[in-house]
Amino acid sequence: MKSALWFNIGVGIDTLVLLLSLSSVYLTRDYADGLSPMGRITLILIPLVLLVLIGAAFWLKSIGKIHVANILLWIPALPMAGGILLWGGLALIFILFSK
Repeated sequence: MKSALWFNIGVGIDTLVLLLSLSSVYLTRDYADGLSPMGRITLILIPLVLLVLIGAAFWLKSIGKIHVANILLWIPALPMAGGILLWGGLALIFILFSK
């Protein structure tokens, strides 16, 4: 039960990262002339890698290797979760203790 919960949380965070990276691709499509060739490739590869990672995690879950799927999902999700918690915590502190 706990593994399934951690899996779902990891998928949610990775989906958030995927949406952020897709919005970055969408917002910079008109300004891609300022990017280097490596920057353009990276801009496209980040969402693709995330899609492959999420797909591989679902495949691993379907064959019964949920622990490996959790590890795979949480590699990019853990730093993002840390950033969200830091950002949200600081925002909460500033709201509560501002005059």
